[in-house]
Amino acid sequence: MVQVTGTRFASSNVEVVYVDGEATSGTLRPTEKGAYNSAVITVTNPKTNSEGVFVVNVTKTNDAVASSSVSTGTNHTLVLKENGTLWTWGDNTYGQLGLGLGRVGSIDMKPQKLNVTKTVTEITTDADGEDVVTEREVPVKFTKIAAGPDFSMAIDVDGNLYTWGRNNNGQIGNGTDTSDVINEKNPSEVSNKENLVPSPQKVAYFTDYNVVMQGISAGGDIGNSYAMALSSEGDVFAWGSNKFNQVENSDREIVSTPVYVPVSRMTSIAAGKGDEFTTSYGVQELGKVLAWGGNESS
Repeated sequence: MVQVTGTRFASSNVEVVYVDGEATSGTLRPTEKGAYNSAVITVTNPKTNSEGVFVVNVTKTNDAVASSSVSTGTNHTLVLKENGTLWTWGDNTYGQLGLGLGRVGSIDMKPQKLNVTKTVTEITTDADGEDVVTEREVPVKFTKIAAGPDFSMAIDVDGNLYTWGRNNNGQIGNGTDTSDVINEKNPSEVSNKENLVPSPQKVAYFTDYNVVMQGISAGGDIGNSYAMALSSEGDVFAWGSNKFNQVENSDREIVSTPVYVPVSRMTSIAAGKGDEFTTSYGVQELGKVLAWGGNESS
């Protein structure tokens, strides 16, 4: 950020850089939208009425993979940093912080970094010209986050979708709404805690069918949670509580595996909030807004 005093400053592109505060004594800041571009800053001396200009370039840092963002559930918070790291804090009654089985039931007042890893395979050549295959664990970097009332979602740089937290309505998307929790210290033992997934896990439906995700939204309320996801092809999927047909038009009250929503060429989605007459929304390429689910105020 750049402090400005005395003279008057104006930005040619407020979508990139804006003057926070009085134009004569504020601060030049990049917008929270995460726009990376240039803005011409005009400097005016009010006494002489003379002008000058300079250019501010807003660029990503070398390790940036995402625009920083914040998402809040009923009692927990997710924060995504530009470098792809994901931080959580708040109520962890249902594992919605993603910190593992041992932390379920805690309340974390300070941000905790999620340590999610993936296996990468590397092929090198030895002195004899032979290929050497090695595997190693590397941190997963995320690009999108969404906090539901009592669960959480995130998309990684490869387009994989992760979910964790409460699963009483099938909002985790793993095909069940009564998930047993595996004891991480002793995998042969199953915890008596049900309806929760305490650590981030990929939604198998999308990995099995090689669906790359670009957007997510979590909605409903405690006892009525559901999830929506947008693919890179513009397809919409939903799962979880179907109390108001916000997931699909059927008699099923719980949909525990993602289902395709029969809309196409979507650019954004939004899962409605609240426990009464929950509605889902989507916007198509040409700007048409679609809605389905609760309709108490038509």
